[in-house]
Amino acid sequence: MKNIGWVASLLILITFGLYYYQFGMGPTVLSKGKDVWGQFGDYFGGVLNPILSFISILLLIKSVRMQLTANECLINETKRQEVLDKRKSFEFQFYNLIEAQKSGFDDFSLIFPSPNGDIEVKKVDAVNKLEQLIKTSVQRGITGINLVSILESLDDKSDDKMFSFARRFYLSVKLVDNKITVENGFDEQDKKMYIETLINLSDFAMVRLICMIITYLSWPNVVYINNSTEMRGVINTTGLNTYIDTLK
Repeated sequence: MKNIGWVASLLILITFGLYYYQFGMGPTVLSKGKDVWGQFGDYFGGVLNPILSFISILLLIKSVRMQLTANECLINETKRQEVLDKRKSFEFQFYNLIEAQKSGFDDFSLIFPSPNGDIEVKKVDAVNKLEQLIKTSVQRGITGINLVSILESLDDKSDDKMFSFARRFYLSVKLVDNKITVENGFDEQDKKMYIETLINLSDFAMVRLICMIITYLSWPNVVYINNSTEMRGVINTTGLNTYIDTLK
C-alpha cells in the first residue's frame, strides 16, 4: 500500500512535469484565463484519471484477495476447532467409560459352589478362581457347550456380574468404532490406538477376565467385541492371544 502511494504521487509529479515541459518553458506567467485553466484541468484529469482508476482497481482486487484469504483461514480455523471439539467430546466419554469400568470392577464378585455351601469371591481373587475353574475343566475334558453352561450358570448365580462387566467393556469398544471416523477428524490408525489404551489402562485382572469371557461366552455384546477387527488386532499384538490359548 505504501509503494502504491509513492507511485501515485510520482505519476502526479510526472504529469505536472510534462505539462510544464511542453507549455511552460521560458519566461511564463500563470494564465488568468478560465478557458486555459479548463484546458489544463482536462489535460490533468484525462491523463491521471485512467491511471488512478486502474490503480484503484488493482487495490480493490488485492483487497478482495486478502478478504478471501482471511475468510479461508477463518473457515479452516472453524473446521479445526470442530475437530478438536469432537475429539474432546469423544475422549471425555471414552475415559469416563474406563473409569466406570474400573469402578464396576470394585464391586465384581462371583459365587462359587463348594462342599460347605456357596462362597462369594471378589475382584482379583474371583478372576483367579474363574481362571482356575476353566483350566481345570479343560484338563478334565469339559469343553465346548458343557463348559459354557458351567460359566453361564455361575454368572446367573452371581447376579450377572460377568455380563455386566462385558457390557461395560463393549460400550468402550463400540464408542471407538462409532466415533473414530475420518469424518470426525480421526485417522483409521486412531481406532487401534484407543483400543490399546483401553487394554493398557485396565488392570491385568480385568484384561484376563474379558479374555475368558470372549473365549467362551456368546452374548451379543461379546460377539460384537469378538467381531471388532481392531480388538482382535490388539489381542494379537499385545500377546493376549497366547494367554487365550492357555484357556482352551
